[in-house]
Amino acid sequence: MKGLGREEEDLEDTVSHLSIYLTGLDELYREQAAQLKQQVHRAEKATQELDEQRTRTVHAEYSLAALQVQMEEKEAELEEQQARVTHAENSLAALQARMREYEARRGIGGWIEEEPEETHWDRGTQTEDDVMDQCLPPKKRPIQIEEESP
Repeated sequence: MKGLGREEEDLEDTVSHLSIYLTGLDELYREQAAQLKQQVHRAEKATQELDEQRTRTVHAEYSLAALQVQMEEKEAELEEQQARVTHAENSLAALQARMREYEARRGIGGWIEEEPEETHWDRGTQTEDDVMDQCLPPKKRPIQIEEESP
């Protein structure tokens, strides 16, 4: 009987050890499952962030392309304006050369004042009193009354 009791004890020890072992395996499985869920969640989050980054990259590339087009348009406008300025400068230089040529033909470096045309007053119809009256300021000039012809 003693041998039978001993076998039961050994069997109980084995069952106890197996129970402890299986409980440990269950605990290890739960920990690994929790870690795996956490890693899956992190992977999903990383994938979502990657998609957002790709979207931002596409938008940034589109904006860059639009800015490059604008820059090219502005550069073309600038070149056109520079061509206009160059044309204006060339025209100005040509006008200045023509002016110098004209002045050289006139014989002096500036404008020549021409004699004024003769008027009826210069032909001797103007009296000395008329000349003196014209030298006075307008308020001090005598009032002229036109005489009626008979």
